[in-house]
Amino acid sequence: MNRGQPKSPLLSGEAIEPTPFRPAGALIGFAWPTLPWLPLLACVGLLSAAGLVWFLINARSVELTVSPADAHLRASRGFTPHLGSRWMMLPGERDIEASAPGYHQLQETLSISEEPHQTFLLTLRPLPGNLLVTVNPPTESVVDVDDQPVGKAPGRITGVAAGVHQITVRAPRYLEFRTSLAVAGKDATQPLAVTLRPAWSPFTVTTVPPGAQVLDTTQPLGITPLSAELLQGRRQITLLKPGFKPWTRRIQIVAGLALNLGEVPLLKDDGYLNITSTPRSAAVAVDGVYQGETPVKVAVGPDVSHQITLLKVGYLDSQANFASASGETREIPFALTPELGVIELLSAPADAELLVDGVSLGQVKEHLELPICEHEIVLRKPGFAPYRTLVVPRRGHTKRLQIRLKVAIR
Repeated sequence: MNRGQPKSPLLSGEAIEPTPFRPAGALIGFAWPTLPWLPLLACVGLLSAAGLVWFLINARSVELTVSPADAHLRASRGFTPHLGSRWMMLPGERDIEASAPGYHQLQETLSISEEPHQTFLLTLRPLPGNLLVTVNPPTESVVDVDDQPVGKAPGRITGVAAGVHQITVRAPRYLEFRTSLAVAGKDATQPLAVTLRPAWSPFTVTTVPPGAQVLDTTQPLGITPLSAELLQGRRQITLLKPGFKPWTRRIQIVAGLALNLGEVPLLKDDGYLNITSTPRSAAVAVDGVYQGETPVKVAVGPDVSHQITLLKVGYLDSQANFASASGETREIPFALTPELGVIELLSAPADAELLVDGVSLGQVKEHLELPICEHEIVLRKPGFAPYRTLVVPRRGHTKRLQIRLKVAIR
């Protein structure tokens, strides 16, 4: 070590004192100016007080009533102090935001007027609610809200607007379930218990003899004796069995009210009589009831004798008894016997041709027997004018005709 050089602090055992860091550059040697801080602070305080006084003079008292009451309010555009529901706002447009759990956020612009005291009502819309629908008995159903389908049950129906709604639950073979429900909304889930009532009724029927097919209109239900379920409403029940007449009855089914038709006696099918006559167009009566003119087919009770009467003008009445088995068609021919009257005919010349009802009978006959109905008599001979007349023979009387033909004029 050289003499005259200072000793190192580490070697001398002296303490090392820290010194503040000063960056090199322009700030070296800079001294902060000394300002009149107290006057400045006083000035700022006076300006703030003046601004507050100006605000209090120009601001308006605004009462904001919000539903729900616990909603959080926030106002934009400027200084808007408040105490509870009372706000101080300068005139002009002010944007208000309101929010609360379970409600849609509300954003509204308020027009603050020059009135010293103003009141605004802010109402938040609840969020939609949910329905947890249970169905007894468990049946897949359709759920309507205010007559609009919204989903199926049993299950959870979401997005139902808050408020009072008409709820309808529909399922096949059950009566509609309808109720009025106040939905709270706010994304809450409400239970709805649905009890469905059957739309059908127990139905029973037996027949004598058994084994008839039962139809509901055209829908087969089964074979008698039968127990079934029929939906409510007007029904047409038909019983069918080969060899027997169909049985039909209209009934009214009331839901939940059992209906027993009891024991229905089935009637055998009709027999049929196919009645003909010679000549045709004779009036037919069966058991004294007019049925039309021959040929005619008449339905009659089976296995029972029936009186058949035929009537025709100019012919004797004809009557006979016949029966027909169930489902059988029996041919019944009648040959009618004419009822005759006598006509004596004298003509000149005597060899003229005679036509009766358009049919030639050859030379004039002095004695004619004709059915007692109207007939056309024609006499003709070449060189003479034809003679025509209408005649009706009478029962038990002889009718005389004397006819002289006139020479034809050429």
